Amino acid sequence: MLLNKFKLTGSVKDKEKKRSNAIVGNEKHSTMILAKFSVSPSKSLMRTSEEIGISKSVIHRVLQANKWHPYKIQLLEKLNEDDPTEG
Repeated sequence: MLLNKFKLTGSVKDKEKKRSNAIVGNEKHSTMILAKFSVSPSKSLMRTSEEIGISKSVIHRVLQANKWHPYKIQLLEKLNEDDPTEG
């Protein structure tokens, strides 16, 4: 098998896999993904992938291309009526 590969290609090195960035450039998918994360930014990539039917890696590439960071943790506390006001 390795010998056949060498005879056909002149090399035993595997072909490089081409990663398609076409989906990242697809405005419709990018808009849908960014809209999903603007509504619920703490939702996981896996859950979003299942909901909209686009692979997790594509969602991650779209977020990276647009400089979005999933799982940006924000600590928030609920204010009560008896909490002191500022100033």
